[in-house]
Amino acid sequence: MKPLSPFKFFIKNKRRVAIIVVILMCSVSVVSFITSIVNNIIMNAKEGNLKPFEYASTVTSISGEFFIRDDIIEKIESYDATDKVISVIVEDTMFAAIMGNTNIPIYFVGNERNVEELIKVFNLKLVKGRLPAEGQYEVVLHEKLLKNKNLKVGDYIGSDVDENEFLNGKYLIVGELSGDALTGFGSKSSRVDAYLNAGLTLDKPQAILIVPKTNKLEELNYELDKLDSKEATVYTYSSLERMLNVQIGSINTILNIIIFVTVFVLAISVGSLVYIIYLGRSDEFGILYAMGYKRGFIYKRIVGELAFLTTFCWILGFIMSLGMIHLLNLSLLDSKGQTMPLITLQATINTLIIPVMVLICAAFPILYKLNKWDPIAIIERRD
Repeated sequence: MKPLSPFKFFIKNKRRVAIIVVILMCSVSVVSFITSIVNNIIMNAKEGNLKPFEYASTVTSISGEFFIRDDIIEKIESYDATDKVISVIVEDTMFAAIMGNTNIPIYFVGNERNVEELIKVFNLKLVKGRLPAEGQYEVVLHEKLLKNKNLKVGDYIGSDVDENEFLNGKYLIVGELSGDALTGFGSKSSRVDAYLNAGLTLDKPQAILIVPKTNKLEELNYELDKLDSKEATVYTYSSLERMLNVQIGSINTILNIIIFVTVFVLAISVGSLVYIIYLGRSDEFGILYAMGYKRGFIYKRIVGELAFLTTFCWILGFIMSLGMIHLLNLSLLDSKGQTMPLITLQATINTLIIPVMVLICAAFPILYKLNKWDPIAIIERRD
C-alpha cells in the first residue's frame, strides 16, 4: 500500500470513517427507495388510466342525457382518422396499488365476435380460458388484474360477490388476457337488465369506443378534444394525460422537497463531520508541503479521498436500495400483479446528488482553510 494512499488513512481511522459510510449509505438507499416507490405509483397510474387509451378513445353521454346524440356519432364517424365506432357499456373495477387505487375500464360489447375484435384492437392475447358467451354474465380480464385481486379463471367477480368491488353485479371469469393494456371485456352487462326492468330500452349507445386508423390516434384525439363538453363527455389519451400530470405534479413536488431536505441536511452534517476529521490532519498536510509537495498535489489528494469515499458509499447505498426493492417485490408486489423497477433514471439522478453535494460541502471549506495555512507554523505548533 502506498504511503500516501487514501486506503491507509481509512484503514487506520475505521471508526470515524465507518460513521460517514453508514450515514451516506443509508441516505442514498432511502432516497432511492422513496423515489422508486413514487415512480411505481406513477407507473401504475399511467398503466391503468392511460394504457388502454393508446389504442382507442371513449365518448359517453353527458350528464342529464341517457344516450349519445345521433349527430355526435355521425360527426365522429366522419373524421378521417376514425377507423370504426363500437357501441359499448363501460364499467370500472379497482386495481389496488401501494398508495391509492386505480380504476380499470371493463368494456361490455354484446357478443363474442366483438370481444374478439377488441382484444385485437388493444393488442392483447387470450392466454387461458375462452371468450365470454353471448347473453351470459361472463368476462375476460387481464392477468395482472386477476393477480391483483387474487382471482383466477373460474372465479366470480362483482359487487354481488364482494361488497368492496366496483364492478356491479356478478360475473364468471372465463378467460385471462396478457399484454400492455390493463383492461377486460364482457358480453353482457348486468346494467342492461336493470335498465330493461326499469322500462328502458338500449336502442342507442350510452358510450362508444372509437378505434383510430393506423398511426392516427393523435389526429383522432385532436378532433375528439374539440367536441363541445355540452355535447358529449370525451376520454382520450391526451385529455386523461393532462389530468394525470396535474396529479403527478403534486406528488413529484413532495418528492423533490423530501429529497432537497434530505440532501441539504445530509450535506451539511456529513460535510461538517468530514471537515472536523480533516482539520485534525492539518499537521500531516503541513509536513507534506514542507517536504516539497505542492499545494495542488495536496488539494488533489484531499478531493480524491473524498471522491473515493462518497462514490464508495453511493455504490453501497444503491446496492442496499436494490435489495430493499427486490424484497418488496417478492414479499408484496409480485402477489398483487405489480413490479417495482429495480433501477430508474430518476432514482439514479436523485441519489447522485447526495455524494456530489457532500463532496462540495466537505471539500470547499477544507481547501479554503488549507489555502490560508502556514505549513511551517503548523509544524512548529506540532512540536
